Amino acid sequence: QQQGLAVLRDLVANRYLRVQNLVATLGGLPCPLNAMKAFPMNTELQRTACSAIEVLILHHRANQQQLLNQGAATIVLEAAQTHSNNAALQEHAFLALAGLACAFTDTDAHLSHPKLLSAFNKTGGVDTLFRALATHTTNTRTVTAACEALYQLAALRQFNEILAKPSHTQQLVHTLQLNSAHPDVQTS
Repeated sequence: QQQGLAVLRDLVANRYLRVQNLVATLGGLPCPLNAMKAFPMNTELQRTACSAIEVLILHHRANQQQLLNQGAATIVLEAAQTHSNNAALQEHAFLALAGLACAFTDTDAHLSHPKLLSAFNKTGGVDTLFRALATHTTNTRTVTAACEALYQLAALRQFNEILAKPSHTQQLVHTLQLNSAHPDVQTS
């Protein structure tokens, strides 16, 4: 599973739009989700699957929405929570979540997908992102990915109140201060 997902991820990354469409046409979008559900404790498989999801949905609204409908947000958040000490997995999980969230921020920021909101409410997903900022404070790639996901969520009205908790603001300010020398963290 892991090797196959890695090949799929690399094919999409190298010829992304054509392969994204082909994978969707062949019914392959659920493959990373199915692998994640089958092997929830395999950290490397979970990371590879999150990375595959990340490239399958990059700038592809139909794939974003289809994976959301298949429960991708919940499955990715559960992986991030189960493997919370693995910075690389967290990075790819958060980039996948940012991609899922941005399906609604381009032209219809006033909307949200009920499955996205439900996944974050069900799993405590926003708290997962902020815990990662606290746990991986000096890992700029993971922090940047978490900030990107938070940025995409902040564009959705339904998440504003959840994100505005004082403890979340405090953690974000603390993380920005600790990473003041890293422009990627500051701009994400």
